[in-house]
Parts: sequence; C-alpha cells; structure tokens
Amino acid sequence: MWRRKGPNRTGPRRRLRTARVLFDTGDFAAAEVLLRRLLPDCEAELGANHGETIGLLNLLGSTLCQQRKATASVQIAREATDRAARAWGSDDPATLDCAHHLGGALAIQGDVSASVAVLDDTWQRRARLLGAGHESTLTTANTLGATLFAAGLRRDGLSVQRRAHARSTSLPAGHPVRADIANNLRIAERNAGGRPADPHVGYLTPTSQSLYEGGARPAHRRPPRRTPVTPFASPSQAECARGRRRRTATA
Repeated sequence: MWRRKGPNRTGPRRRLRTARVLFDTGDFAAAEVLLRRLLPDCEAELGANHGETIGLLNLLGSTLCQQRKATASVQIAREATDRAARAWGSDDPATLDCAHHLGGALAIQGDVSASVAVLDDTWQRRARLLGAGHESTLTTANTLGATLFAAGLRRDGLSVQRRAHARSTSLPAGHPVRADIANNLRIAERNAGGRPADPHVGYLTPTSQSLYEGGARPAHRRPPRRTPVTPFASPSQAECARGRRRRTATA
C-alpha cells in the first residue's frame, strides 16, 4: 500500500494515472520523465517485484520504445519481463504483455533474430492461454509478421500475417486490431506482388495501439507506408487490475 508523505504531496497512483494519460495522448517525453521519477518510490514502497512496480516498468519501456530509444527500451522491457516471470511465471498474461513489448523493442533496435524469437514464443503462449483469436494474441502475430516482412523474410512474414488476418475476423468489424492487421497485410501483399486482402482498408497509425479492456483506442489515418508497420501496445487495464488483485491477496 502506498504511504502518504505529506498533505501537499501528489500520490504515486495519481502520478501514475497522469503518466498513462500522457502516454495515451502521445506526450511520451513527459510520460518518461514522470515515470522515471516515480519508479524509485514505487520500488522502495512496494518492492521491485510488486505488480504495480512491474506495470510501471513495462509502461516506461513502452514509452521509450515510442520515442525510438531502442537500447534503453530493450533494457527496461527485459527487466520488466524478467521480474514478471519471477513473480507470476512465464505464462501469466502480464508477463506476456511485457514480453510482447520486449520483442517490439528488439525489432526497433534491429536485433531481428532476438525479436522474432521473443515474439514467436509470446504469440504461441498467448494463443494457448487466451486463444488464437484474442486481440492480444493477434497483436503479437501482427507485430511478428511485420517484423519478419520488414527484415526481408517476406514469405514467413506473409504467412504469419495471413494467419492473423484469418483469425481477426472473429473481432467486430471496425475493431482497431482487426483493421491494423488487414492494413499490414494489404501493404505486404502489394509489396510482394500479391492481391490486397481488403482494398477499402485505410493506412493506420501503428504506434500506441492500446489493448484497453473494452476495446482499443481508435487509430488515426496517415499517408501510405511502403512496408508493413509494427504495432506496440501499452499495458492493459485488465492487467493492471490483476496486479491490484495480487496486491490485495498478499496484503
């Protein structure tokens, strides 16, 4: 439980909520500053392996990734993934969320082999745990396919993207994850000389693709890109809720 340190001190949870708002509105630099200031307090008061601490670390890694600070993002994402695995195990949804971000950060860093290994493992684990058509599973498949295609492994990338596209039809029409997958597949097939999956799908912003409970935030249109784009997700509210339940259970 957070301890108050004076009547004029802004509570850590309030600052964390502020950081999430900054992240969701695209002010990643401000979010990074706030998260870095908050992390030592969180580790000191709750512990390094507490759910809220790990969630904060995961959000910081995503914030760095959005700013293309690849080396720092990989370092933070790996630490968050390791802590989550120690706390809850490798198959816990929160651990897999951290692992997804680690795979994306490795892709931005240019370490394709490590990125593919992490993303493929995360994809398979999410499919077993959540189902092949779950939006978290599909987001990882989409990221993996885009990473493979952008690295020149076009056949493998297209195969993953087509599987994700087929599964994504279980999501409601217009769902951002479904639209992003269709858009990536359209770009990939056009570049590979194939027929687009859906000629009516627009080009969408891949970054800040949030997996919030109840649906992802709508993406924004942008000019066409030449290669598939790689989506990244922020920690979901459902995963934060799981962290709160763990804290209550261990209190």
